[in-house]
Amino acid sequence: PKERELAGAKTHGASIGITQGINLYKLFSIWYDICMTDLSISEARAELSGAIALAEKRPVTISRHGKPIAVLITPSLYEKFVESMEELEDIVDFDKASTENDPSIPWEQVKKDLGLF
Repeated sequence: PKERELAGAKTHGASIGITQGINLYKLFSIWYDICMTDLSISEARAELSGAIALAEKRPVTISRHGKPIAVLITPSLYEKFVESMEELEDIVDFDKASTENDPSIPWEQVKKDLGLF
């Protein structure tokens, strides 16, 4: 079936490079490398089912007075973003823990303390 395009929708693609770390770059490049569709809030309201159909194929940015206010994305893409953010938080926590001067606890002791062996 032919993909339905909404009247007034503008499609564009963009790429960015982020020098603050490979994982952060990966997160944002996933977002920007995907072709996006822009709709005004009026267009999205008038054609909600069409906007949702477009969002099944690519993210749809909804704008008010030319400024983005929301993005429609698929649940699977949302999950990828959440997982990426959680991974970044884990990396930050690991980096912070590795710079602390607290003595390390051997893995065998941790397992014993938790009753895992």
